[in-house]
Amino acid sequence: MTEPNTAVRDLISAITEKSDDGLIRRTFSVTVKAGSIDEKRRCVRVIASTNSIDSYDEIVEQDWEKRLGRYKKNPVVLYNHNRVGFLGLGGAACDTLPIGHAEDITTDGQLEATLFFVDEKANPMGELVWQGFLQESIRAVSVGFLPHSVFETIDNDREVLHLADNELYEISAVAIPANADAVALSAGNSNERERLRARARAANAHLSATAEKDPNMSKDIEDKLKAAESKNVELSSEVTVLETKLKTAEESVKALETTLETTKTALKTAETSLGEKSAELATALNAKGESEDKLIEREVEDLVGKKIAPAEKAEFIELRKSNPDLFAKMVKNRPDMPHVRAVTKDETKTKTSSTVLANAQKKSA
Repeated sequence: MTEPNTAVRDLISAITEKSDDGLIRRTFSVTVKAGSIDEKRRCVRVIASTNSIDSYDEIVEQDWEKRLGRYKKNPVVLYNHNRVGFLGLGGAACDTLPIGHAEDITTDGQLEATLFFVDEKANPMGELVWQGFLQESIRAVSVGFLPHSVFETIDNDREVLHLADNELYEISAVAIPANADAVALSAGNSNERERLRARARAANAHLSATAEKDPNMSKDIEDKLKAAESKNVELSSEVTVLETKLKTAEESVKALETTLETTKTALKTAETSLGEKSAELATALNAKGESEDKLIEREVEDLVGKKIAPAEKAEFIELRKSNPDLFAKMVKNRPDMPHVRAVTKDETKTKTSSTVLANAQKKSA
């Protein structure tokens, strides 16, 4: 009779082989970005993958961009990578249907995406997972991907597998991060790791064989790696310089905006002040104009009986306003009037200004 534990292991191994699709699933710690949950749009921003060494002693290279086209055409979000049902045997729709989709997928140093969750009408599981994110019972995501290149390095006496040239197939919300559970690897995961190791060793063997045929190739690869590392350091320095310049530029723009606002306020104040001054000036000029008329009248009045006959007063006032220089010459050249006879109203009416003005115009001409 077969022992229970052996039977269970055999069943798991058989199902694993049956449902194995060649994809790798990895989770990257707590991935929900702080303050990124949007309840109205039912979405959350997550970090789906980083290049840190995980509990599998693996590094997932963040080179998603060149093979991201497939996923962008159908950016599905699943729950626990479940697309074949319980133990690969199918099941209810909520166990296999997508629970949402991804948008705004970026690959700058790490894989990020915004996950949108369907409501219970589309998939009850989608609503449950969304509530899990809202209530913080679910806080991690995992990626299902196919590495097109695998190689192995030694890091502090640890054999580290590098999964590279990665092609993303799906993103899943998960209840338990796979990395935290990596110490209890299932039979399927053990087989997966052995397959990855075999691919890495085959790749290393190919490189070794090629290096034996061409001894210069090993040095060439080493030189290229050193050049790449040097370039990486150089680019990091350039990024730091650019970030500093950007910060300085942002501060300058902010200062200019402040100066502009201050200038606008000063201009507005100056416009108001100028308007007030213009009004004051207009009033003053008007007042000055009125006082000049009165001064001219008094000036001519003082000459009546001395240089000017009373009947000539109006004519000399007009002359004083229109031609001050001629007025001054005429008054100067006129003799004093010792005796002035009173002029009757009839004489004033009949006397015209033609005599004085005509003479003035002739002299002026």
